[in-house]
Amino acid sequence: IGDGVALNRLFSTLSNLQCDKFIDDRKKEEFSAPLYTAQLKSAQDFTLSIFAKMKEEDTQFPATSSGSAYPFYLSKSKADQIMKDPAKLLKKAETDEKKSEPQKSN
Repeated sequence: IGDGVALNRLFSTLSNLQCDKFIDDRKKEEFSAPLYTAQLKSAQDFTLSIFAKMKEEDTQFPATSSGSAYPFYLSKSKADQIMKDPAKLLKKAETDEKKSEPQKSN
């Protein structure tokens, strides 16, 4: 249970994910210590790892996916849509439950 709207948005982004371009001069194995990793478990498991930008002024994040043999770039906007704090995605339900509890009066 969690923030249904935010979770649906995240799943939609991941299911329709397209890279901006492939990284031709590096191998997938050369990337380590991701900033963020998303793992989806279903009939086929899927992993997406997003890494720090190569340069501060870059507008794209390097990434790797279990669905591709090649590393690629994601735009900052796509990376920002994906790199959400999991705790915040799950806390929405707790907040909603607390709001719906009847207030006790003395």
